[in-house]
Amino acid sequence: MTRTPPPVSETATARQSFTAEIHRLIGEAEPTGREFALTATGHSVMVQRAHEQVTVRVYDSQGARVEATEAASDFVADDTAGALWEQAVTLGLLTEQVSGPTRRPRRLRAATPAGLLDFAADHLRHVGLHHSPPGRFDSPWRDNQWTGPCTVPHAFQLALRVLRDTPCEDRDAVRDRALRLLADRCNGAPVQVPNWWTGGAYSYLLSTVANWDAATGRTAAGAVEFLRAAARAAELG
Repeated sequence: MTRTPPPVSETATARQSFTAEIHRLIGEAEPTGREFALTATGHSVMVQRAHEQVTVRVYDSQGARVEATEAASDFVADDTAGALWEQAVTLGLLTEQVSGPTRRPRRLRAATPAGLLDFAADHLRHVGLHHSPPGRFDSPWRDNQWTGPCTVPHAFQLALRVLRDTPCEDRDAVRDRALRLLADRCNGAPVQVPNWWTGGAYSYLLSTVANWDAATGRTAAGAVEFLRAAARAAELG
C-alpha cells in the first residue's frame, strides 16, 4: 500500500525552511529586482538580483547582518542559503517569530490615517523591528530603500511615501492626524510640545514615537499589534 508522504512543513528542519524561502525569493526577484521577507525561522532577509548575480542579506534587529553574493545558479547548487543560515545562527543574530503573512505591502488599503497605520503595521510584520537608542532614528534602513528590519517611525515614513502616489484630497491632514493619534497613544496622553523644543511639532511627535519604539523589550509582534490598535482608533474617529 502506498502512503502519502507527510507535508514538507511537518518534516523540514529550520535550515531547510530558511533555504527554501531564499530560493523562492531568488526566483521571484528575476531578472532584476529586490524582495524582502521575514522567514519562517524568524530571520529578516533581503534578496537582490541583477540578472544572474544575486545578493542575499540576513538582518538582525540590532543591525548586525551576514550576506553573500554569487551567481544565482551557484547560490542554489552550493547551498549558499544554508551556509548563511548557519552563519546567522553561529553569530547569534536575533530572530522573532511574527504570525501571519509576511509579504511586503504594495499599496495603502485606504488614504486615511487608519490606512497609514495599517500599512506601517504590515511593513513591520514583514521586515521585523530594529531597536534604535532613544532619540535616534538610525537603522539598516538607508537611501529610501525597503530594507529591514526597521523602526516604527521608518515604517510610518514608508507609508507616507506610498500616500504620495495615492489619490487623496488632503495628504497633509491625513499624515498629521495619523501621527498625532499614534504619538498620543505612545505617550499615554495627548502630547504637549514643550516651549523649549525648536524642531516643530511634527518632529517632536515623531520623536515621541521613536522613544516608545526604543523601549527595552519592545518586539515586532507588540509593535504590530499597537499599530493595529491605533488604526482601529483612527477608524472610530
